[in-house]
Amino acid sequence: MIKQTKKQEDLRGILQQEIANAENVDQQAMQQQHEEALNYYFGNAPGRTQDADPRVPEDRAAIVSTDVGDMVNAVLAQLTPMLSTDALVEFEAKGKEDEEHARAESNAVNHVIIEQNAGFLELQEAIKDALLLRNCAAKIRVEDEVSTRSIPLTDDNGDPFPNEVIAALLIPRAPNERRELKKDKIIVTTTDRAFLFDAVPFENIIYTANATDTEIQNLSFFAERLYYTRSELIKMGYKRQIVDELQHVTGEQNITPRARDKSHQQTRYASSTPQQYIECYECYVMADLDDDGIAERYRVLLASNYVLDYEPAEVIPYAVGTAFLSSHRIAGESLFDRLKSVQDYKTEFMRNWVDNQQRMIFGTWIGDPHIHNFDDMAQGSNAVRTKDMNRIPVKVEHRDLGPSILAALEYQDKRRTEKGGAALDMMSADAQLVGETAYGIERQYAQRELMVTFMGRNLAETFIRPIYLLMHYFMRTYSNAPLELKMAGEWTSVDPTQWRARQRCSVKAGLSAGERTHMQRTLQQLLSFQLQAIQAGQNGVLADISTVYNTVMDWCNFAGLDNGDSYVINPKSQAAQQAAQQNVQAQQQQAQAQQQAQQQLIQLQMQLEMAKLQQAAKEADDELSYKYWSDRLQSETKEAEIVAKGITDLNKVQLEGQQREAQQARTNGAAERATNAGENT
Repeated sequence: MIKQTKKQEDLRGILQQEIANAENVDQQAMQQQHEEALNYYFGNAPGRTQDADPRVPEDRAAIVSTDVGDMVNAVLAQLTPMLSTDALVEFEAKGKEDEEHARAESNAVNHVIIEQNAGFLELQEAIKDALLLRNCAAKIRVEDEVSTRSIPLTDDNGDPFPNEVIAALLIPRAPNERRELKKDKIIVTTTDRAFLFDAVPFENIIYTANATDTEIQNLSFFAERLYYTRSELIKMGYKRQIVDELQHVTGEQNITPRARDKSHQQTRYASSTPQQYIECYECYVMADLDDDGIAERYRVLLASNYVLDYEPAEVIPYAVGTAFLSSHRIAGESLFDRLKSVQDYKTEFMRNWVDNQQRMIFGTWIGDPHIHNFDDMAQGSNAVRTKDMNRIPVKVEHRDLGPSILAALEYQDKRRTEKGGAALDMMSADAQLVGETAYGIERQYAQRELMVTFMGRNLAETFIRPIYLLMHYFMRTYSNAPLELKMAGEWTSVDPTQWRARQRCSVKAGLSAGERTHMQRTLQQLLSFQLQAIQAGQNGVLADISTVYNTVMDWCNFAGLDNGDSYVINPKSQAAQQAAQQNVQAQQQQAQAQQQAQQQLIQLQMQLEMAKLQQAAKEADDELSYKYWSDRLQSETKEAEIVAKGITDLNKVQLEGQQREAQQARTNGAAERATNAGENT
């Protein structure tokens, strides 16, 4: 028998009592409900299968309605867009000066959960449990990976390093690095610390019975059932002589895992002693171990009723959520609880319909078993063997019950919508195309998505919010190195050890596809208004570049874009500030160039005006000169004309005088000749 300390004995006694009375520990209640829900999900019950329902006669149809499984998957498909973003949660700032810090912390926690831990898959796995099995659970934990290397203290020639070189080599190069001097070398130990987020099967969770407080952190007892092999426990650092004495399990006592696997085979089978499974409980319990009258929380690993170790714990690193709340209780409701009766009724109606079709096709025969072959009649054979042709069997015809059964099935579909929402109805193309306008379709989507939105909001508040608050606490408390991540388009170093405690955050999950579309349209209208305000001279009054950036980033988030910084630049980033300064300088240079150009233009205009004036003056002078010379020419012309006329007149007078003299001479000559002739006569 392994000996334990008094505190270990006290803890073992407390834990045995807590586990015996804990909620979810009753295998005959919760586990059977889980098994039934999983069977309904897979369409296994009630039906004529290997484990046939004795209430179903062999001649009945074996068809089974799958409303539970179909609705779970349809709701999960509509919840998926609510989780398909890297900015799922934002921590609320405690003041204007805290906004940048809160944004950086939000990005860091989102990066660790969604990117480093494949958070989308883990969340989807957990939420599917909540939809089918009432609750889901997840755990935050820290895991260290330690690596070592050595640095020799001699050079290539074998000569030892000087003391100052050795002192320099002993200085750690990173916060998560430790260097120690051992003989002739330095041992460098690097601890890479990872923060892990895992979905936990809720069938392994137990907690304080009849707890009325739905806040997990206020419970006096919370535990997870775990199975470790002996080999794993020894690797975890526990002594082999203790581990070898622990009692192992020979099979899976929990029936839910077998129902998940759709198998009835036992698991936890071990082929060798090191691989034997030990049932353990990781417990978080309030206990007074120092006898001061005040109970403190401890983390205890209980293995086969033996306390392997214990340590103080500030928080319970688990989150439990549900899609349908039960007032003052942690356990909620599931879609299975709400739709079980619908699936039962639809299964019965569908079987009746198939049976009715079979009877309509083959009919019901009345005959004498000593004369007629009932096997032929039961199989619907065209040829029925008989020993007496005078006594033929009688076939009874059946009327078609299809219309009435179809009406009953439609009524059950209506009940399904009222109980579980319209997610399954919205999967059909007809439902998606109802409405004459896009706005009408959006309104119908919004109305039909109310139940899905309701479930998403419940899961966001009960499950996602605690996960992010816990991850923030673990990173702030246990980080050993800064985290490098991209923010506002730039790589930034974030040191979680400098964070302040956060208790408030805004969960952006819970918006359906229709609501996201509505938010995108609203943001587009807001963006148009902001740009118009800036163009109208209201920059810095109604809107500025920062508000435009915030609007675009929100639009990217609602559009499902993982990293909006890949498409827009944060105006507060260093690159944007430098670009803004360059733009201001460029604008100033452009303004100066424009001013110089304007001055040159004015000077050119003045020169043009002077040229115009000079041209006008020249034209006036030319016109005056022309007029002067024209008048002078005219006067000279007139004078010439007068002189010419005078000369002409004078010449004419002279010519006329000459002509008269010539005439007179001729006359005188003729008279003289006549006189001479007379004298001669």
